[in-house]
Amino acid sequence: MEEERQQLLRKALEYDELFLARSKAPGLHLYRAYIYQVMGNYDQAILDFERMAAYRRSAYSSNDISYIDTLADLGGTKVLKAVNDQISKTKKLSC
Repeated sequence: MEEERQQLLRKALEYDELFLARSKAPGLHLYRAYIYQVMGNYDQAILDFERMAAYRRSAYSSNDISYIDTLADLGGTKVLKAVNDQISKTKKLSC
């Protein structure tokens, strides 16, 4: 009986490791997006936020707070990119 219990526990650990391995990958897009945003690489940040939003919409729902937060981050990054592009354009015109 004890051996069967230990075997079930080992299987549960294996499934848990598989779940963690699968669930970590989508989250990396979000963390990487924040890093790119801080670095000023807005195009890559926008791409990663879009991937994360698509993942969260499919995994949860469009009403889920994490999906809404990701959309807000995506929108904020697009605004930062637009402001940065406008500043760059203005600098080029003044030179």
